[in-house]
Amino acid sequence: MTLIVRMALGAMVIWATAWWAWDRAEHLPVAASNAPIPTRWDRDTVRHAEPQAMAQQPQHRPAAAAGQPTALARGYGWELCGMGRIAFEAAGTAGPAEHAGFDALPAPVGRDALADIERRTVAGLWAGGTRERVAAWLLDTPASEAAEGQRAATAGALVQEALASADPLALTWAEEACGHVADGPACRLQLIRARLAVEPGNGRHWLALADEDPAHSDEAWRGLRAATQWSDGHEQTLETLVRQAVPADAPPYLRRMFDTKVGQRAARLAQPGHDFIEERCKDAGPQTCEPLIRRMAHHDNGLGAMAAAAHLARRLGWPAPQLAQLDEATRDRVRASTEGYADESEPLSCASLERWRERARDKRSSAAGS
Repeated sequence: MTLIVRMALGAMVIWATAWWAWDRAEHLPVAASNAPIPTRWDRDTVRHAEPQAMAQQPQHRPAAAAGQPTALARGYGWELCGMGRIAFEAAGTAGPAEHAGFDALPAPVGRDALADIERRTVAGLWAGGTRERVAAWLLDTPASEAAEGQRAATAGALVQEALASADPLALTWAEEACGHVADGPACRLQLIRARLAVEPGNGRHWLALADEDPAHSDEAWRGLRAATQWSDGHEQTLETLVRQAVPADAPPYLRRMFDTKVGQRAARLAQPGHDFIEERCKDAGPQTCEPLIRRMAHHDNGLGAMAAAAHLARRLGWPAPQLAQLDEATRDRVRASTEGYADESEPLSCASLERWRERARDKRSSAAGS
């Protein structure tokens, strides 16, 4: 299966929190202060401006027309934890427009500040070990044709570094680099073989083998039947790794924004398809496939594996009580990913970010064993 198709499959996995706060946020009106906009995280300037802005704040926000998104008019704004209340500089539209609220903030505390955090985080990852360097490559989006050429030039060396590391996560994440080498399929197959050598009991690696090269399908099926685990939490591990590399001086609201962007990137990691398991299980019978599907549905796995397990169980005619159990476990995971943890009118306030920190700690705990 081509890398493009596999990345498309990965993108179908629900990235529940990606830009969530900005899509649904309604924005409290805040009078613009006459104080100058801080050029770069000038907390003192913002704190002095905040009392004036709060004093001028209307008691009620203007009602939007029925079915219409709330306007991000000049003079409205958000509380940014660690910065105070900042008025929107640009006019825009909330609701359907993705992350419109953040983009409406003055660039020095919005887009430009976020870009600086991203640049410094990626630089720190490049200075780390193999796992960190592969993560940096994934995040280091080229801004020009020349940068894309440099990215391609480093791909082959990065794959070799991952192979030498014998790190299953680095070997998994490095698959995308194979799209920049002369023989992409051979590159991916080599990474899969390296993962199998390190984790022969991980069913996900055997599924990746079948997905990459049907010529090895019988070998992959034997490996899947003998598998003792299904480790599919590499998306959460990528988020945790990058979160730990964010510079210590980053304001909390920018940490939150960057974390959302990293989560969106992690959700696009290539995922193997599951048609192979469905086809083999039609002939193998429940005694062979039920343990495999239950390993996929383990609560420590990613949402994609859990949803695939529920789908396979349904297609293979599992009894209704067992299907209901799998469906409920999947719904619990979806709810845990999508339930609101931010104040919709103040998604970057300290109270909202504290709830985000709690969720981040939960993710870190889940990924600790990876």
